[in-house]
Amino acid sequence: MGEFTRGDFKIKLVGDFDGIDAEVFFGIFGNLTKAMRHINDGLRPGQPARIELKKLEPVSDGIDVLLSADPQVIVAFIEILEIKRHLKGKVPVEVRFSGFQDGH
Repeated sequence: MGEFTRGDFKIKLVGDFDGIDAEVFFGIFGNLTKAMRHINDGLRPGQPARIELKKLEPVSDGIDVLLSADPQVIVAFIEILEIKRHLKGKVPVEVRFSGFQDGH
């Protein structure tokens, strides 16, 4: 597996964050980094999950968050978010492993 360099990615937290309870707000980031660390541990065992908060920017419909992490972790995290969005909050009926793309 080749060496990856760190990359930046931006996510948008949509909602009204004006006056949000600090514990709730920081809990969102705690859960975000916990999920990314879990992904990192699965993809890169023994490698530290360096996740950096680079910028928080209030926008009209929420907050833009700029993070930096290993690109492999970012790709997996985004793919998980896409699956979650596709399921629309529902639990899948069944999840099965059907092999890797390379045929193994």
